[in-house]
Amino acid sequence: MIYNGEFKGKKIVGNGVTTALLERNGIQVVSEERITDFLEEELKT
Repeated sequence: MIYNGEFKGKKIVGNGVTTALLERNGIQVVSEERITDFLEEELKT
């Protein structure tokens, strides 16, 4: 979720500019909601 840009606190589904740039360059981005699951999976391998 990202803010819609109207400075009213409304969020919309999507990625922000920084996330899109990181992913385009092969860097995995994980949200704070999924970080625990991500780390658990990474520690298993």
